[in-house]
Formats: sequence, C-alpha cells, structure tokens
Amino acid sequence: MNDLVTMAARYILIFLMAFYTLNGFSALRHNASKSYVRLLYVFQNIWLLLIIAICNLVLYTNSEDENYLILMMYELFLIIGIQIIYNLLYEKFNKALLNHQCMLLSLGLIVLSRLDPDRAVKQLLIALMATVFTAIIPIFIRKFDFWQKLKVLYALLGITGLLVTNLGGVTEYGAKISLSLGPVSIQPNEIVKILFVLGLSCALVESDSFNNKLRLTVVAFLHIGILVLSRDLGGASILLVIYLLLFFLAYNSYLVLIGGGVGLFSALVFAASHMAHVEKRIQAWSDPISVIDGAGYQVSQSLFAIGSGGWFGTGLLKGMPNKIPVVSKDFIFAAICEEFGAIFAICLIFAYVSCFILIMNLALQKKDRFQSLVAAGFGLSFGFQIFLSIGGVIKFIPSTGVTLPFISAGGSSLVSSFLCFAVIQGMGMKKKERSVDYER
Repeated sequence: MNDLVTMAARYILIFLMAFYTLNGFSALRHNASKSYVRLLYVFQNIWLLLIIAICNLVLYTNSEDENYLILMMYELFLIIGIQIIYNLLYEKFNKALLNHQCMLLSLGLIVLSRLDPDRAVKQLLIALMATVFTAIIPIFIRKFDFWQKLKVLYALLGITGLLVTNLGGVTEYGAKISLSLGPVSIQPNEIVKILFVLGLSCALVESDSFNNKLRLTVVAFLHIGILVLSRDLGGASILLVIYLLLFFLAYNSYLVLIGGGVGLFSALVFAASHMAHVEKRIQAWSDPISVIDGAGYQVSQSLFAIGSGGWFGTGLLKGMPNKIPVVSKDFIFAAICEEFGAIFAICLIFAYVSCFILIMNLALQKKDRFQSLVAAGFGLSFGFQIFLSIGGVIKFIPSTGVTLPFISAGGSSLVSSFLCFAVIQGMGMKKKERSVDYER
C-alpha cells in the first residue's frame, strides 16, 4: 500500500510542479489581464500548498514518523505566514517573486526533511527568523534614499568580513569559507556578496572618470583576491562575474568584458595546476569513473542518482541520495532528480529562470541608475550561482561547492537569499509608488 501511495504521489507532484511553472510563465505575458494574472498567482499558491502536504504525507506514510506531520504544519504555517505578512504590510509587492521564493523555500525544507530531519528543523527556524527580519526591509528601501552614499562602509565591511574568514576561518573541502562561533557556523562570504553589489553599484553611478574606474576596480579585485587566498574559487568567480557584467552594463565596455573573460579562464587554468583541491575537482569532472574511489566519488554518485531517477523519479524515500557526500548542500539537486524525477527538476530550473527574468526585468525598468544596477547585480549573482550549483551536479562544469539558493542547507546562504529578495521587493514597490505619483 505504501509503495502504491508513493508511486501515485510522484506523478501527482510532477503535474502540480508543471502547473505551477506554467502559471508562472503565463503571468509574464504582456497581454495578460491583471485579473487573469491574479488568478494565476492564486493557483500557484494552491499547487504549492498541495505539494507541501503530499510530500510530507508520503514521508509519514513510509516512515510512520509523526514528526513529518509536525514539520508539514510548520511549513504550511511559514508559507501562509509569509504571504499574509506581505499582503498586510505592502500593497504593491511582486507576487510572482514572492510565490517563487515560497516555492523554492518549501522544496528545500521538504528535501531536507527527507535527507536529515534535524537539519530541516534548523533550516525551518532560520527561515522563520529571516522572514520576520527581512519583512521590514522593503519599508526602509522605500522610505530612505541614503543607501547609495554608503560606498565606503560597504567596502570596509566586505573586506573585513573576508579577511576575518581568511585569517580565522575553518577549512572545509580545501577552502576557508566559514567561521565557527561556538555551536554556530556562519559563512560571511554570503553577506559579502550583497555588500559587494551595493558598493560596486554606488561607485558605478558616481562618475565615469578613469580615477573612479580605477578605484572601484582595485577594491573589487581586493575582495576577489582575498577569496582566492582563502581558496574559495566559487565565491571569487561569482564576484568577478558580477564586477565584469555590472561594469559592462554601466559603461558598455566590451574591452573589459572580453579581457575579464580571458583573465577568468587563465586564472582557472592556473588554479587547476597549482591548487591540489582544484586539480582533483577538474579530474573528477573530466573522468569521474576513473577516480571513483577518490575525488570522483561524489560526482559519480550524483550521476548515478540522476540516472536512477529517470524522468519520473523513484519516489520519496525510495532512492538512495544519502550515498552522495554533502548531498544536503552542494549536491541537493541530484537528490531532487533522483526521487522527484528529471521532469520535476526541469520545472524547477524553469522556476529559477522565471525568478531571474523577473529580477532583470525590474533592473531594466528602473529609472534610478543605482537601484537598476543593484537589482541587476542581485539577479546576476542569483543566476550565476544557480548555474554553478546545478552545472557542477550534472557534470556540465567542475564542482565549485556553491549552494542552490533557498534549497540547499545552510543558514548563511538562506539568510542571504532572503535579504536579496527583500531588497528587490522594496525597489520594485518604490518604482510602482513613484509611477503612481507621476500619473497623479
């Protein structure tokens, strides 16, 4: 009976996820009426709540562990609470972006509940605190305009955070990316990404003089250089891509874009030959089976999991995702592919793409140059991080140890994602309010 329920649920979940994704892209059409779009967003919430309920009921049915029912109630409470908070506090928030945030967060909690219930509880508590904290950020974004005057503060905080991590951080998988504060471990580079985008945007709107370009380049590469010294090449590559693309958007400089791309490729080649852990990851990427007893084990297990899941998945608790090392962080997408199936995973990728389109669309619509660059920076960071995470899992690129936003385990990554989306929501609301004032 349990097997029958699990098999039926996996097909229902694929249909619900497909409906959710289709609704999201349908709402992006320019000729869609406002009433039709609102209806689509309501349906998205319904599909999401059904996904949460079905997944947790399947987990309970197969394990007979009542904790899954408790987790389900808290997850439903969290998602409904996020929607209520934004509807009470704000009139003009981006409903599509909030729905995607809730969907990604819910899926992360579901997969973590399956992989490690204790970690799922911690992630849920962090999500609750992040919701309360970040819910008021759009108010500050709307009410105050001094954010682009804090360039020096952003740079100092960012460099200090990276230096402290480099000097006193804990080495994990060859890189210093976290600080241990008693029972709590944090990754300052997640918050530094936000400070980096804010500081770079401040500098880019000041002037197009050579001296200003030189200063911002020196500060940017100081951030990147510290990450390289910490051997956090994933974080360094994200900051470099943000710098190159924002510089290009601000000054339309193809020379910097091409030169930066060549420099990035050269740096990766150098790292592959001079950093042992990078060399191992390159070897694991090029031929994981040949080193399956060592560096290639994680990638090999990831590919086995994806292959065994097929198009429709094995069903929750019917796969073996825990055979993948660090599956709850770097390789959580492989666990989704195995038990939910490739179709579900493709829909998830489309949901991420929809988020990226929404953020970049906001950046292009902003008349305020600073806010436009900040939104673009967050969007580029979000999109490139997804590319690095999923690309490493499916062996498209070497693994970089980058987490999947809102889904992977990790409090720092989750809080950083909440902060980015809250700032973007605030900027979107500010634009709508100003357009209404102009019309009046």
